[in-house]
Amino acid sequence: MKNSFNQLNNNKNRQNKSWFKRWVVVFVLVIISIGIIWVGYQGSEYATRQRALKAEQKLQDDYENMLKADTYGGKTPEETMDLFIAALENGDIELASKYFVLEKQDQWKERLNDYKARGLLTDFSIEWERIRKTWTKNKSEDVVYFRYINIVKDDTSTILNGQKIKIPAGEYSNNAEFVSYPSGVWKIRVL
Repeated sequence: MKNSFNQLNNNKNRQNKSWFKRWVVVFVLVIISIGIIWVGYQGSEYATRQRALKAEQKLQDDYENMLKADTYGGKTPEETMDLFIAALENGDIELASKYFVLEKQDQWKERLNDYKARGLLTDFSIEWERIRKTWTKNKSEDVVYFRYINIVKDDTSTILNGQKIKIPAGEYSNNAEFVSYPSGVWKIRVL
């Protein structure tokens, strides 16, 4: 009887150990599965972030290459302005717009075409020729600001962005801004 009791006890111990081992294995498998799913998800997010960073870097590199390849402009801001005025005097809107920074070329091409259609291109050119002779220069390493004064003798109005704006007589101070491009030319950023 003692033997059968010991045997029964041993069987129960084996069953308990077997049951415990099974649950430990199941628990470990669940933890491993969760880990694999988590790593897979994180890996997917990481891969997505890496692709986005790579695409962003490519866009940045392409943009910088475009700046390096852009040779429209002078070796000084003054030379760029002279080239811009000459293009206006020749009625060459396409060329005149290329003296602006890349981001503003389309906007200025449209604006200059509008001036040309309204017969204002010659006046615009003459005005900038006059301003070019009187502006004062403030320079930093890769940006140059020219300050100039516009004198309006009589009250007038103009159309800006499709809206009529009244301009009272007086003196108006403005800035033109030029930036140095990696290609070595100066471009107009603000006019």
